[in-house]
Amino acid sequence: MRKILIFEPFLSGHRLEYIHHLHEGAIKNSGTQYYFAVSEEFEEMKKNYIWREADNITFLFLDHRQIQSLHSKHKIARISGLVGIASKLAKKYKVDDTFFISIAEYMPWLPLFFRSGSTISGIIYYIYLYEWQSKKTVARVKDALTLLSVIPIKKYKHLFLLNDPVAATYMNKKFKTKKFHYLPDPYLPLTVDKENDKNLKESLGIEDGKKIFLHFGSMSYRKGTLNILHAISLLSHDEVKDCCFIFAGKVNNDIKEKFYHLTDALKNKAQILVFDEFCPPSFLSSLCEACSVIVAPYYNTAYSSGIIGYAANFQKPIVVPNEKFIGKLVKRYRLGYRIKDNSPESIADFIKNRNTFLSINGNRYMTTHTVDDFVQKTL
Repeated sequence: MRKILIFEPFLSGHRLEYIHHLHEGAIKNSGTQYYFAVSEEFEEMKKNYIWREADNITFLFLDHRQIQSLHSKHKIARISGLVGIASKLAKKYKVDDTFFISIAEYMPWLPLFFRSGSTISGIIYYIYLYEWQSKKTVARVKDALTLLSVIPIKKYKHLFLLNDPVAATYMNKKFKTKKFHYLPDPYLPLTVDKENDKNLKESLGIEDGKKIFLHFGSMSYRKGTLNILHAISLLSHDEVKDCCFIFAGKVNNDIKEKFYHLTDALKNKAQILVFDEFCPPSFLSSLCEACSVIVAPYYNTAYSSGIIGYAANFQKPIVVPNEKFIGKLVKRYRLGYRIKDNSPESIADFIKNRNTFLSINGNRYMTTHTVDDFVQKTL
């Protein structure tokens, strides 16, 4: 029987979603044994999904304190520690392939610390080609060598580039390899009872007719979360009196102090609702259904984002910086607005000048970004 280890010590962002997708796919593939090595936090976070039991699936729980200790170390020490854990598990369970939910953070050092005989596969979220022109020579060389390092090493089996078929085709042709593969970033096929839309607004104290700007997911500097608050501060009370701003997701430590300082300072100017917690998909579904627009002023515009799938699924426009990969995705699938950049000024201008919102059709995105496609390519 073939054996696969799926390794993910951190469950932030959409990683838990991906683990659930792979879990559901593994159930259907009874001829393969799967080991899911995940953080002990999984026991608390798993309640937001349904996890069916299967004889071919085993969960291995990683010591949370050990993982957090490694997370605080310098890069090489962190990588060697985490990869060492994965390697020991791969050896112990004699797996054929070890799959990293996010492999790029361990490259190019991974083969130096991974002593198991199993092959290595994983997902790359960052498409470095979109930042090539804007980076200096040293940064270009670093990015290129990180990806090129996988080509001569047989241990690397499959590298999945998230959401960009062009990049995968280019890399394979350019470097005469077949290791790079396109992986669609799947949307969650979530539904919501539209009758509850009004009830949700009532329960949250949102008046009918208010424009609802929704920002959700893990809140951090790189997500541009603070820029939204700075944008509100640039506007007058009259310019935001008919607006409601919802922040739904765990506020990371890198911005927590500033985030609450700003929300407290703005509470008398605009209606701001904060849900500082891991929000279950059912709640996010209700928020997406109720909102007017999804706001995603990210700094990491060379990355894909699962939030685009939410926009497509709930037919709600999304606003992103008109830059690099994320801007390209929104333009390609006609999913919303592209503003000049993610600065508070650009966001404020968007808020001030938006009385009505686009009606979008996300069907083309949904038909090409299914969970089944994601699972079939990875498993």
